[in-house]
Amino acid sequence: MDERPAPGADPAEQALRHLRAGLTAVRDGDFATRLAPERPGVLGEIATVFNTMADQLSAFAGEVTRAAREVGTVGNLRGQTTVKGISGVWKDLSDNVNVMASNLTGQVRSMSEVATASASGRPVGDAPPQRLRPGEPVDTRHLLGRMQYWLDTP
Repeated sequence: MDERPAPGADPAEQALRHLRAGLTAVRDGDFATRLAPERPGVLGEIATVFNTMADQLSAFAGEVTRAAREVGTVGNLRGQTTVKGISGVWKDLSDNVNVMASNLTGQVRSMSEVATASASGRPVGDAPPQRLRPGEPVDTRHLLGRMQYWLDTP
């Protein structure tokens, strides 16, 4: 943190300025910022809580980024987030990222099954939209099955 308190300033004011600088850094995405926890009493406790919060935010952001890259870019369809020690809204967000990755995985696998059957000359038929999830306008398996039907129709 680069905010320097004035020489001779009140120690509590100095601690608050360091806290403000740390909070500003975390707000701006710098999760490497730490406060010195060696102060006695409540100021040391605040520094410890702040540092733990920054560690958790860093772990969470890194894990979500890793899972998104794994599923969305690398193509590992088993990618999931696993962040230890999170709770509340952070756990909910992690769980929702995992559900989103799982839904994407189901759709990709469904397309692969239909494409493989189609390329092998096996009929796919009008597969029921059994993998339809809330918010998905069309089940991909159903759509590809219909497409094959129309392509096979003379």
